[in-house]
Amino acid sequence: MKPSFTLLPDPMSDRVSKSTPLPIFKRIGDEDIYTKDAEPNASPTGAPLPSWPNLKYIFEHEGRLQKATCLRILREVTAILKAEPNIL
Repeated sequence: MKPSFTLLPDPMSDRVSKSTPLPIFKRIGDEDIYTKDAEPNASPTGAPLPSWPNLKYIFEHEGRLQKATCLRILREVTAILKAEPNIL
């Protein structure tokens, strides 16, 4: 299922590259990343994982995350990597 985010409008239709997708209009927050289709309690820390299809779509369309959402993801990744014994 393709996520639905509001894309930046192009009312003048003057984009140089028509094949490049339009960027996402607003900053993306927790409600768009941690959705009900995300895998609950799948991480070693017990925290729900973000919805990777939504993240992929956001980054493919040059979307930007809210600062709090970005910091949350970074904290969760840091905790997972610290718990992994095979990473230097």
